[in-house]
Amino acid sequence: MIQRDDQTAERNIKSDEVSSPDEIRRFFSENTDMFSDPNQIMPALMDGKLCLEMIASNAVRQHEQMDRVLDLGCGGGIASSVLLDQLRFARGLRPKEKVDVDLTLIDLSDDMLKNAEALIRLKTTGKMTVHCADIRDAVLPLETYDVILCSMVLHHLRDEREWLDVFLNLHAALKPGGSLFIYDLIDIVNEQVNVDMRERYSDYLCDVVDEAYRDFCFEHIKVEDTPRPLLWQIEQLQKVGFREVDVLHKHQIYAAFYAIK
Repeated sequence: MIQRDDQTAERNIKSDEVSSPDEIRRFFSENTDMFSDPNQIMPALMDGKLCLEMIASNAVRQHEQMDRVLDLGCGGGIASSVLLDQLRFARGLRPKEKVDVDLTLIDLSDDMLKNAEALIRLKTTGKMTVHCADIRDAVLPLETYDVILCSMVLHHLRDEREWLDVFLNLHAALKPGGSLFIYDLIDIVNEQVNVDMRERYSDYLCDVVDEAYRDFCFEHIKVEDTPRPLLWQIEQLQKVGFREVDVLHKHQIYAAFYAIK
């Protein structure tokens, strides 16, 4: 069993102090337009555009012939959209030409799913499957997907068992050799370093937008998010059977990383 700093563990597993799935669903349904608009949401995500582009380019390099993709916790479909744009370029298609890839979109909010589906239908001729579900309860077909995307969703998981169950589910759903790509908020084990990183993030938000936007983001994180440390997640991914796990990019309290089955 992996041992964690007591303060960090306590900060992350008090799920009675954070939003329930229904409260999270309500929040995203009430703020669908904002969270579906890259111009509004990307300023909150440190190196978000860079990380999604890195994920997309590496997914395409590894699986240029991909035909089935899962976007788990898809939100407004931003991560899938970036992936399809890069895949279209790699396949030599014209700028507005659609790629032939089947996509499965899963999200807790039906309103977010509607926006994601509308966006993705403009970019693929493949079959689209849309499920409104909690990622904890998602029933995924075995060995089906070439690529799975998880962008800004796993931090809604609470206790260790939930994290392991989701990682096991994702591993089982990938084809042999398939890749899981994650971009997410992460926790910092050391409390002093964690405070420093969050102060720097606060300054960043004030610089790129303003203090009101900073306050909105921090309140959202406080009531909804229970991220885990990056190295802890890497260890759990290895534990459930991924043969290769590595980091693409890390900046303060955000990271992009991948795992290959």
